Amino acid sequence: TGNGANIVPTLTVEDVDASPTGDKKNEAKTPSSAVSDKSVTPGDLPAGKAPVLPDWYKIGWREVSGIDEPIPKGEEQDRAILFQFIDEQYFGEWYHNAAIIIVAVVFTHLLTLLRMGWGWILVLLAFCCTYYSASIERFRRRARDDMQRELTKKRLVDETETADWMNNFLHRFWQIYEPVLSTTIMNSVAQVLSTSTPAFLDSIQLTTFSLGTKAPHIDHVRTYPHTEEDIVMMEWGISFTPNDVADMTYRQAAAKTNPKILLEIRIGKGLTATMPVLVEDITFSGKMKIRMKLTGTFPHIQIVDICFTEKPWFDYVLKPVGGETLGFDIASIPGLSSFIRDTVHSILGPMMYEPNVFTLNLEQLMSGVPLDTAIGVLQITIISASGIKANKIGGGTPDPYASIAIGNNLALERTSPRMDTRTPVWNETKFVLVSALTGDLNLSIWDFNEHRKDHELGKASWELNKLNEDSSQEGIVSKITQDGKERGEIKFDISFFPVLKPAIVDGKPEPIPETSIGVVRLVLHQAKELDPSKNAISKDINSFAKLFVNDKFIHSTPVGKHTLKPIWESPKEFLCADRANCIVTIKVIDDRDFLKDPVIGYLNVKLEDMLQAKKEGRDWFTLSGCQSGRVRISAEWKPLDMEGSLHGAAKYVPPIGVVRVLMKKAVDIKNVEGGLGGKSDPYVRVMINNTIMTRTEVINNNLNPVWDQYMYIPVHSLRETLYFECMDYQHLTKDRPLGHVELDVAKLAEVVPPEDPVSEKYPYQSLGVKDMKEPIKVDNGTKGELYFSAEFVPALHLAGVSFGGQKNAIEAAVGTDHDDEGDQDARTTSPKWDMVGEGFIKELDFGRVWLRLNANGEGEKEDIIAEFKQDAKPFLAKALDGPTPFVLTDVDEENQSTVIIAAKFVPVPITLSDQESMSNQGNLRVEIIDGGEIHGADRSGTSDPYVVASLNGEKLHKTEVKKKTLTPVWNEQFECTVPSRVGADMMLEVFDWDRVGNNQSIGKAKVDLAALVPLVGTEQTLPLHSSKHGQKGFVRVHLMFTPGIVAKSRKNTSTFSTAGRAVTQVGSAPLLVGKGVVGGVGAAGKGVAGGVSSVGKGVKGIFGGKKSSDVGDGAVPPTPATASTVSPPNTAGLSSIQEPPSTQIVEPIPGAPAVPGYSVANNSQTFPSTSNGGSLEGTLRVIVQNAKDVADSDGDQVRPYVVLTMGGKEVKTKHVGKTNNPEWDESFTFAVGPETKSLHLEVMDHHTIGKDKCIGQTDISIWEKLNPTGSEPVSAAIVSSELRNGVGQLAVRLEFESSPGGLAARAASIGSVASLERPAIGSPSRFSMRKAKSPLAD
Repeated sequence: TGNGANIVPTLTVEDVDASPTGDKKNEAKTPSSAVSDKSVTPGDLPAGKAPVLPDWYKIGWREVSGIDEPIPKGEEQDRAILFQFIDEQYFGEWYHNAAIIIVAVVFTHLLTLLRMGWGWILVLLAFCCTYYSASIERFRRRARDDMQRELTKKRLVDETETADWMNNFLHRFWQIYEPVLSTTIMNSVAQVLSTSTPAFLDSIQLTTFSLGTKAPHIDHVRTYPHTEEDIVMMEWGISFTPNDVADMTYRQAAAKTNPKILLEIRIGKGLTATMPVLVEDITFSGKMKIRMKLTGTFPHIQIVDICFTEKPWFDYVLKPVGGETLGFDIASIPGLSSFIRDTVHSILGPMMYEPNVFTLNLEQLMSGVPLDTAIGVLQITIISASGIKANKIGGGTPDPYASIAIGNNLALERTSPRMDTRTPVWNETKFVLVSALTGDLNLSIWDFNEHRKDHELGKASWELNKLNEDSSQEGIVSKITQDGKERGEIKFDISFFPVLKPAIVDGKPEPIPETSIGVVRLVLHQAKELDPSKNAISKDINSFAKLFVNDKFIHSTPVGKHTLKPIWESPKEFLCADRANCIVTIKVIDDRDFLKDPVIGYLNVKLEDMLQAKKEGRDWFTLSGCQSGRVRISAEWKPLDMEGSLHGAAKYVPPIGVVRVLMKKAVDIKNVEGGLGGKSDPYVRVMINNTIMTRTEVINNNLNPVWDQYMYIPVHSLRETLYFECMDYQHLTKDRPLGHVELDVAKLAEVVPPEDPVSEKYPYQSLGVKDMKEPIKVDNGTKGELYFSAEFVPALHLAGVSFGGQKNAIEAAVGTDHDDEGDQDARTTSPKWDMVGEGFIKELDFGRVWLRLNANGEGEKEDIIAEFKQDAKPFLAKALDGPTPFVLTDVDEENQSTVIIAAKFVPVPITLSDQESMSNQGNLRVEIIDGGEIHGADRSGTSDPYVVASLNGEKLHKTEVKKKTLTPVWNEQFECTVPSRVGADMMLEVFDWDRVGNNQSIGKAKVDLAALVPLVGTEQTLPLHSSKHGQKGFVRVHLMFTPGIVAKSRKNTSTFSTAGRAVTQVGSAPLLVGKGVVGGVGAAGKGVAGGVSSVGKGVKGIFGGKKSSDVGDGAVPPTPATASTVSPPNTAGLSSIQEPPSTQIVEPIPGAPAVPGYSVANNSQTFPSTSNGGSLEGTLRVIVQNAKDVADSDGDQVRPYVVLTMGGKEVKTKHVGKTNNPEWDESFTFAVGPETKSLHLEVMDHHTIGKDKCIGQTDISIWEKLNPTGSEPVSAAIVSSELRNGVGQLAVRLEFESSPGGLAARAASIGSVASLERPAIGSPSRFSMRKAKSPLAD
């Protein structure tokens, strides 16, 4: 300073990247990631340019040897290689040893030529002799040292050496160090005993501890020199014999103190006296092998492996009762001492008896990092298992689930069980913290049992060190084994996400970026000054702490007994999905055995505040809810290197496209009903990530079903797998699996190269249509084949297709932690779902959206609280703008519920086939006008003709019989739903009615529905063909086809679903009203637009009001064909009566003009009146036609008959033989008047002995089906209604005939009109949008 001399700096700061010419390259360096992309092991420091070694490190042998010098290049490298080759080639040749003689002779000759005297020759001789003697001396010394070294190595292996100098040092040092060591041990053991006291003991205290005055002795040391350079291995003989006085003087032996350990045990609170347990005269000897691995960093010893080369010998005196004075040594009991010794050996053997070793990582211990700290997170997606070769205990198919464990530790996570299957599909993602990528990942398969212990079926192991090569591995298939036998295989994906480490840039660590997702390590150290007033009786507290994160219980500390300052030192690590909103709660509780444990005090603190307190050096926090008390907690935040966590992972991933599947047929599928003489009723459902996306229709009693049905499944990644699961439909029980087929999306699509300009719009492209024939996988092999074609259709790549409230996978996993301490309400009027559902709309102009609020859970019978219906276009116009409220109303339209929904729309360029078009399905109105030139089947030359109309082999309508004519005139009309005009097979068959014998077929005519023009009436003359009579006669009909959505009725199966259905999860608790349905159908009942989500808004309004008392299975309710809404029956005062569900529903095209004469319902439930206000009376004729799929409670065939009740009059049909599809065709008449509203029908099972049993019932509101006084009179209708309190459908025909003089004449019959009353909805997993078969019998 001042004018003094300039101070020479001791440190020089240089830019190692600067060029020698001084060019400045000061461009900002912004690391793109805290973890280098070139890291070989996940989580390692980046493998970038190594910093230049400082000069102070290049000292000693490193400087001399030049090991740190850069490797020469170019000409220098070639020269070094050449010299090394020459030295090795000519080393040890004759001129090496004879060089001095040659030099002496040459120089002597030169001296002679120069005429020099003997003096110079003697000088030369002296130099040569000195050099020769020095060389020989060095050679002999080096040879002697080498031989001595080799002999020493051999002696080190064969012989041992003493360590008297070390024993002398221990003898003097032990007198000073033993008291300090005993004090340290007592303090540590006191803490362990306080928290580890068994439940049947009140307390254990270590009152006396001494190791005696005689130090341990090192008997011998053996060294193993033949090891690697960085390995040191020795064998030490160690003994601790304090009772041996052979090497002591008389005075030393008199002053000797033996080891002594005294424990005081109190059995219970009622016993105040303590029981002393004395251990003394401890002796020990053994041979221990120590292996040390050296390292260049502090503490220079990285790993120490310790093991005993032979079983050590030990002895002691144990007096459990009576103490030092009256104690009895239990070793005097015969056999007990050897039993204890053998037990100790059996415990220590697997731990540290050779060849097993006990490893100490000194480098990690000295670094201050806990041994059990997590280095990252494993994301394990358990996909499926197949071929599980095991049965339940006692027989039957197992209910498997998978558990996850690391090594031999306890299970860390488990999947949900899959019932009654050997090919379970889970698709569940679990997150597991790991402290090292060593050991095995064990996936155990268990059989779930509700009332007894679960049974293990097998285990699959996978080495975690494979993640060092690739941190993300997919499609792993591992064999499941048990007792050395293969028991199946399991498929899973695994990824490792390391904890972020600071990146090293220019030799300096960079700060770790802040993330919202990470691993939190909380350590509950201790508590002080706890409030003793919480225990008014004894002022004695047995305290422990419970840890809650966002009100979810995750950890409990051991109990510290009888202390107001417990020491726990209990760590807990957990995943935190949202650092900013994480709340940590600590409850300090007094353990009172059988009584209720009171809370001494509690602490609520934000995780952010706790981390900030750690930076400030504060770790003591004051408890609330008590007079005094503090708790010491430390928190550590370790950011998680998970994809998306740096930029917010709570993002919805839009679909990359859809997979278009044409499910053709299956051949020779498994028959699960063969034992009962029947056949399987197969259908196929498509699953992705354990979610049912869509399904085919059910084909009854067929082992070679043909579906020919298109399905659309949205996909989000090429890594997804589609599961085509064949199922057998069951009436009353759960559907049974028949096998499955897997299809990887990667086989159908690929990534578009970035250089392709199309990649900006469509990042993925299709590989074309794949026609596939795949074997159906069953339990232990394959059975049958599935024929289908699949094609990937890419979706347009749009920006901003996301929902802000959506959780990522880790948030979802953390949010589902089990909370066995929570007292949350199970009912709520404001649930929060925050779920996204997807569906595919084939034709946006014709699509519709249904929203239903369901009070019951998944898999249960639905209880619909409210519903909402709207066309897809106006729905999207509202929901695309962001979270939008939609008002749902109940059946009486009295109570309203508000649901907040946001939607996104992703266009998909696709061309529909004629079979899929909206104009291919809808409602067909048929009017059978008359016939001519009918073949005369009777002897009189005439016939008694009638027409039977059928569609796809099922009867739709039967006209009246016209007696004795060849030109019958029927003028009858009916309506039916057509699921597909392209593949429809509609036939009109004319029969000749015979009073005796079977009716004779006169001729058939086929109706070409594909040629019809929608919404245009067509009159056709159809020629009749007969194999016996050829072409003879015709039938004239009038046809009108109205396109519309056809919804298929659902049966009592637990598996039906649709691609457009999104079932929300429970918001914060298992809610009675928590599971709602937010779904919809597209143009053909396939899906909803984009996705739907509550976006965290919950549900507003009141969910109460009137509900159905018992809701059965039915079809999706449509919008009626008329402009006005059809009101359901008034159920006021009839809460115990079920509304009759419909089986077939025709949905008109939105905006299509109404066709006159097509309305078959009115808005009144009262008796029709005349135009002048008078009542219209008449006769109602009820024809009980048939029933379908009726069965008793066991699903067996019945002998059914029908009981009809109306206006106090009760009639019944005859019973038929055992069947599930009875036909009666019996008619009854009832007088109807203003007081008549409904018809009650009961299906009974006839028993010859015993009481007949009701197997189903239904109610029909008459004046919803008939409207004889309307602008378009409807005096007849066929109504098909599902039975409640049972299964099946019942079809009846209603014909109203007014009294003489009435205004309404008898109308032509109208058939197959579906009930338009509000249907009962079944389980959300039994959701089907396909067209139902006709309810009428064959």
